[in-house]
Amino acid sequence: MDVESAFDTDIPVLPITSLDAVDHCLREVQLFPSGKEHQRAMQMLAEARFGEDGRGQLLVGVKKLLSMAEMARQDPDPAYKLVSSLSREVS
Repeated sequence: MDVESAFDTDIPVLPITSLDAVDHCLREVQLFPSGKEHQRAMQMLAEARFGEDGRGQLLVGVKKLLSMAEMARQDPDPAYKLVSSLSREVS
């Protein structure tokens, strides 16, 4: 058995479908430097009201969310960048 094949495994993970799951994920990767910034992002996501009034249902893969979080980390306003990226992904 060669070493490369030992690391070639796919693990199926259900997509994220709730703001609670997004909240948990963002806390784990420590995207925001302060709790206040984290709360601001979560408030903006709540105001987006995914799945209501014809808006897209929140359904995003974990890998995609982690990628968005890393892109947002490099932005001067990571909360806004993350929310706008998620909104585009869901719409």
